[in-house]
Amino acid sequence: MPVPTAPVSSQQLGDVRVVTGSGPPPGWTGKVAALALGVAEAGEPDYLLFTDADIAHPVDSVTALVRAAGGRDLVSLMARLRTETFWERAIVPAFVYFFAQLYPFARVNRPGRTAAAAGGCVLVRRSVLVSAGGLAAIRGRAVDDVALATLVKRGGSGRSGSV
Repeated sequence: MPVPTAPVSSQQLGDVRVVTGSGPPPGWTGKVAALALGVAEAGEPDYLLFTDADIAHPVDSVTALVRAAGGRDLVSLMARLRTETFWERAIVPAFVYFFAQLYPFARVNRPGRTAAAAGGCVLVRRSVLVSAGGLAAIRGRAVDDVALATLVKRGGSGRSGSV
């Protein structure tokens, strides 16, 4: 099923292109296939930004994420989730709470086994992603953000985190 995309201006994210695919290959989830398509079109930048179309980025968000990454191979930002309806106000805070309980940011941010990312906004060092097996290594994973963080943390310097 196609996902509507929000307009993104070049002022917000720099050199932005919309890439259209024909759907995921067999064995791939839709989001991971879309990310792989974007990676294939991106060339060889130092970092790749994976972001959802409904994330409103400040003009300096990419610069701030690269700065926050420091020596980390992956950095993720938990976006403020807008809640307007009764059910959104009931469910979203519980989702964020339980995510933080399953993946405590303090443990995610230090070397070790615990890895996680908030899939709406992830900056990853391209060379580490490639050397860890690329997105093909997590092609069928439904919880792609945590799978990506685990792949990168185990395949890179061991440094990833949430800001």
